Amino acid sequence: MARPTSVERMQRLLSIVPWIAHHDGPRIDEVCERFHLGREELLADLDVVFMVGVPPYTPDTLIEVLTEDERVWIHLGEFFRRPLRLTAEQGLALLTAGAAVASTPGADPDGPLAHALRKVGDALGAKGATPLDVELGAGDEERLGLLRAAVDTGRQLEVDYYTAGRDDHAVRVVEPHRLYARDGAWYLLGWCHRAEGQRVFRVDRMRGVEVLDLPVDRSRQLHDDGYVAASDDHRVTVALPAAGRWVTQQFPVEKLKQVRGEVHVTFAVSGPAFLARLLLRFGAEARVLAVDGSKDPAAVGVMTAVGTDVATRVLHRYR
Repeated sequence: MARPTSVERMQRLLSIVPWIAHHDGPRIDEVCERFHLGREELLADLDVVFMVGVPPYTPDTLIEVLTEDERVWIHLGEFFRRPLRLTAEQGLALLTAGAAVASTPGADPDGPLAHALRKVGDALGAKGATPLDVELGAGDEERLGLLRAAVDTGRQLEVDYYTAGRDDHAVRVVEPHRLYARDGAWYLLGWCHRAEGQRVFRVDRMRGVEVLDLPVDRSRQLHDDGYVAASDDHRVTVALPAAGRWVTQQFPVEKLKQVRGEVHVTFAVSGPAFLARLLLRFGAEARVLAVDGSKDPAAVGVMTAVGTDVATRVLHRYR
C-alpha cells in the first residue's frame, strides 16, 4: 500500500479537522469510517494537528486536540474566529481557486460560491464583475457527471478507452479515485484491473462509460503522481536538442543528462505510439541512444524503426 503524499495528508486534514470540531466529540471509529482511515493513520494525523497555530505558538494559540474514551474533540481557538485579512495576492489566489471550482460542469452560476466570488472581486477593486475567468478544459457534461458520481459513491466503472501510448482501444474496469482538470483537459485517477495498478485516464479519450454495481476497494491508497510506469515498459533514452528540455515538464522522465548542447532523457515507453509522437515533434533533431540501458545497434535500430514506422503512418493519416 502506497504511503499518502504530504499534499494528500494536508487535503485530508482540511476535511477532518472542521468535521470533528463541528460534531463535538465523535467516536474515533466513526471518524475512521467516514474518512476511510485506519485508527493508527487517524491518530498520526491528529498528532500533527495539535502543533498547528499562530505566533508566538504558545498553548493558547495552538489547536487543541483531546482524545478520551474512544472519542476525539478539536477546539480551534479564538484566533480562528477573527476575520482573515488577506493581501491582494492572497485574495487573487483565493479568487482563482474559487473560479476554478465554479467553472466545473454542473456548478450553480448563481449559487453561494458565485456570490462569494463577486464579493471577493469587489474587495479587489473589480466592482460588479469577476476580474478573471478560469477554463478547466472541455468535457462532456453528462460523462463528467457519471464519473463524478462514481467517485463520490465509490462505484467501479467500465470504460472503453483509447490508449495513446499503444494506439489502441480496450475496455477496462476501473476503480475511480479522483477526477481533476489539468492543462486544459479532464483526467480520472484510478486503479485499473487490467493493468493491476494505478493509472490516469484522459476523459476525452473515453468512448463509453458505464457505472457498475461494484464497490471500490477503499483500502487501496493511490497517490497523485500521475502516470506510473509498468515493470515491463521499455526504458528508452533519446537525445534531444537543448531547446527540448521542456519535455521534462510534460512527460515523466526517469533520467536527465546534459551533453554538449543536447539533453539525454530516459522515458518509460509503454508503446511505440508515444515514441512516434515524440519523434514527430522533433524530426531529425531527435535520435534514440539506448533501449533498456543497452546501446546495442540492433535494439536501438528496432525501436527507432518501430517509432519511425508509426510516425510515418500518423503523417500519412494526417495528409
